[in-house]
Amino acid sequence: MSPARMLTMSPTHMPTMSPTPNLSFAPPTPKPSFAQGARLQKIVYAFPPTETPRLVHGLCVTNLASVFVESSLLPQLTYEANPIVEDMKAWKDRNYINEGVKGGPCEGGTFLQPSFHKSIPMGTDIEVNLERLEENDAMTVCAFVSDIRDGNWPSLLVKDGFTNYQQTTGLHWTFNGTPHIYVLLCKDM
Repeated sequence: MSPARMLTMSPTHMPTMSPTPNLSFAPPTPKPSFAQGARLQKIVYAFPPTETPRLVHGLCVTNLASVFVESSLLPQLTYEANPIVEDMKAWKDRNYINEGVKGGPCEGGTFLQPSFHKSIPMGTDIEVNLERLEENDAMTVCAFVSDIRDGNWPSLLVKDGFTNYQQTTGLHWTFNGTPHIYVLLCKDM
């Protein structure tokens, strides 16, 4: 036999000295597994248009793979996604800081830092386009608003299934040493 001919022969035709092992298979899992980093689901949430002349807010999301936030009424309103940590800058256009993250629903999540502190007019729509990783079962979206410049979101978001943590989490923004407590509203998506 020539060496070339040996390469074309199938190994299954060759006799073996060892017995074929007994193969047993585990039952199929109810949830398919994907390669790490695979995407499961895109979620779009449109916050209700604001109902107050100004809006002082922030957003956070847990179990986030990617995000894009937009407003058709106010295209200059942008958001920067960063891990949420203590003493981080609350808005791009101010030097105020967020505090009281530890132990609350936003801990370990992603902070979506608004470009504006309060220059968000009545009727502004905000839509978040989220993507979560397959292996993460729950994604929580939280909005935190301050004082009377809350867009009426505490009322509107509760009607849409958000939990109102009110001012119980300790999350607040600080300016010149004075804390301003947020009302925190969260929903599992």
